[in-house]
Amino acid sequence: KSVQKAASSVRRRARGKSQGEEMIEETSEELAYSNVRCASELSPVELKSEIDFQLTHLKTNQITLEGHKQALQAVSSETDEVLSVVQTIASRMNHARQEVTILENALKNAMQALEHDRAMLTKQQAQLERLERQRIQVEQNAKDSELAVKQQLVYVSSLQQTASDIRSGKMVDANKQDHLTRSVSSPFPERQPLSPKQVSNHSNSLLIPQGEQVETPRTDNFGASKMDENTDNSNKAGFLRVGDLDLSALLQPPLTGRPNMKEDTLMSLDENTEAILKSLNKYAYDVVTDEGSRWVATRDSERLLSKREPGEQLPGDEVTCPKLPWHYASDKDILVWVGQVDDGGYCNELPVIKARGIVKAPPKDVLDLFIDSSRVKEYNKMSLGRQDECIFQEGTDSSAEDSQYGCGGSIKVVKSMNKPPLIRKTIEMRVLLHARRLELGEGEGYLAVSRSAWENSTATHDGTDSIRSDMLMGVNLLRPLPGDDDDEVYCELTTITHVFSPGVPQVLAKKMAPTVAANFIRDVQAIWKK
Repeated sequence: KSVQKAASSVRRRARGKSQGEEMIEETSEELAYSNVRCASELSPVELKSEIDFQLTHLKTNQITLEGHKQALQAVSSETDEVLSVVQTIASRMNHARQEVTILENALKNAMQALEHDRAMLTKQQAQLERLERQRIQVEQNAKDSELAVKQQLVYVSSLQQTASDIRSGKMVDANKQDHLTRSVSSPFPERQPLSPKQVSNHSNSLLIPQGEQVETPRTDNFGASKMDENTDNSNKAGFLRVGDLDLSALLQPPLTGRPNMKEDTLMSLDENTEAILKSLNKYAYDVVTDEGSRWVATRDSERLLSKREPGEQLPGDEVTCPKLPWHYASDKDILVWVGQVDDGGYCNELPVIKARGIVKAPPKDVLDLFIDSSRVKEYNKMSLGRQDECIFQEGTDSSAEDSQYGCGGSIKVVKSMNKPPLIRKTIEMRVLLHARRLELGEGEGYLAVSRSAWENSTATHDGTDSIRSDMLMGVNLLRPLPGDDDDEVYCELTTITHVFSPGVPQVLAKKMAPTVAANFIRDVQAIWKK
């Protein structure tokens, strides 16, 4: 405002100067004209009077001109003062700008430090939770070992008593001896293994930590026809990762104890088949029905969920799904979440993708589609085919009472080949596939679980023309929902994908995984739209 005021004053003064100059010029012109007129027309008296008048007028103009000069000097002085104030203000503004820059950098550094501390806190909390689970596992192992030692002591005492009776010539009570022998045996009924048991003198041969090589013959029969009932399934079940499974309540501790479970621990499916399948199914069901904070919705899914009322459900959810609240999918929209499983399993740092959508077909029809290896290309555009290597049990509606493995449903090992874009080599996968009807307390529908089944205990692949992907966890939950008509039944499909592909860049895998999961459901939906 001071600068504007000074500029206005300068303009006014300048206008005053111009007026003074014009007055002087007019006076000069009048004198010149008067001189000419005096010389030719005026008398001496008139000429003298005219000269006096002009001199007086000239003095007046001179005084006015002096006033303008003084005003100009005052304006010049005022202008200098204003310029000095402007320079001071500019200097203060530059100083303030520098202080703002310093504060912005300090705020940025503080935010970065805060994010780092938050990440460290989250990591420490996860470590504490893992240590707590390990403590519980160690306590359980200690109890199991203590029980095994007590049972062994009873058994040894019985043997000593028997030996003493024999030495003294007494008769041995066979019923008592059988009872003592059964007291240290497995509390579970004996089940037939998927493959004949291997002869081993290693007391802990059931758990094979990765690095201790135990081979089973490979079967490279990709492309062969489906096996019939006379096919020999020996040594084809393979090894499964069990580091993330809770087997403490299902496995019998060997007499000499068993090694601690590690994230890369593999177990032969030929032994303790029932324990592995039940634990794997329970873990898969808990993950696929978890609607908690472990899952973060993608941007599009978050936009859809934000429009709903908290706890909003579809009609009949209380019957078909006992775990509520439930983020249901609509007819057209597909929901996708990204999460992680902090269970101590192998590659648990890799993201897990959950997707959910509506398929206009009964759940049983969709499940039959997934089980039928000859129909894989209908919903998997990258598939080169899938082959049933070993079929151990058929019938998704079969019960556990009718199974020699202690689990109902269809059980088989399949081998698939895929050729994704941007990847030179073929992606190979060999998985155990278990599909069954949901049990009492799990709701209505079906559950299909898959996990890689390796030919050896090191989880390695010796193929040169393909890359072996590790299916850490694959789950398909199929729930029945009312259709458009009264007699129609649709299927709500929820998928879980947790896979590690060594040949695929992790950046590309993390970026494409949500899109691939959503496209999988769209491809399945398209089958019943035709």
